[in-house]
Amino acid sequence: MSRQDIRTLILPEFFEKLFNYVRESTQEIDQSLNINSNNIRLLGTLKCIASIYKYGKREELLKYTSPTLKLMLEQDLLNKSQLNLVRKFHMKIIQRIGCTFFKVKLAKWRYQRGSRTLMNNLNRDTILLGSSTSDKTQNGKLEGEDDEEENIPFEIEEIIEQLFSGLKDKDTIVRWPSAKGIGRITNRLSIDMAEDVLNSLLEMFTFIEDDSAWHGACLSIAELGRRGLLLPKQLDQVVPIVLKALVFDKRIGNYSLGRNVRDAACYVCWSLARAFEPDDIKPYVNQIAGALLIVTVFDREVNCRRAASAAFQGKR
Repeated sequence: MSRQDIRTLILPEFFEKLFNYVRESTQEIDQSLNINSNNIRLLGTLKCIASIYKYGKREELLKYTSPTLKLMLEQDLLNKSQLNLVRKFHMKIIQRIGCTFFKVKLAKWRYQRGSRTLMNNLNRDTILLGSSTSDKTQNGKLEGEDDEEENIPFEIEEIIEQLFSGLKDKDTIVRWPSAKGIGRITNRLSIDMAEDVLNSLLEMFTFIEDDSAWHGACLSIAELGRRGLLLPKQLDQVVPIVLKALVFDKRIGNYSLGRNVRDAACYVCWSLARAFEPDDIKPYVNQIAGALLIVTVFDREVNCRRAASAAFQGKR
């Protein structure tokens, strides 16, 4: 449906049919009628919408973004659906709608760790230029950059709010696309709005929140770090939180929760090691390495020990 030869003729009518399928399926599920068949129909419809926004051309899809977002918010599948796959594709659609609102470009204020291509890294001049880039990005901008910013659509606030709700979902497969959506949309925001996103993520690390919220927030911070959306000056806020997440453990009856949080915290450490220049991460290396070593040796979960070992090797 996203092909150039048919999207102008068929896509408008096809979108209307998809919207009707979503409304009808959700209504019948609410009335407890044919739950299994309607869940399958709803899931297939959501997959189709998500694929259109993945492969379609932005200029052609812009006119459908607001109606699609309105439909998703009205149906509130994140809270109503008991099927985790439905909630997963709900979040995929939300984040892809958010990316469609922006032109395909990266934030100019991103932290840049030099060139990542082998050909350029073989050139010593390029390596030296990459190391000097770190100094220029301490305040979040490169010298000589244009400060002009793209206007932010008002729908982005609702989209980010939905993504933050998805970070607290009980299923990991729902939290993952939410975290990726946070990273992709932040990549298109101004530096001030990106700082607001990071502050909101850091506020989720309270013991009032459950392990799902901690896990989702860790995944989001790792995505920000991997994409160069964390600046060196923000490490003072991030590192203490990560150290707490590395030892997160909450007892409930005769079992405990938190292995997913510790695993995601190791992912954050791995992303920081890859994202920052050695001189920028050096003040925090001893703290992070010590915490990772403890997890590597003493954590009772094998996946946490493995993740901590991988992150520790990245710190070398």
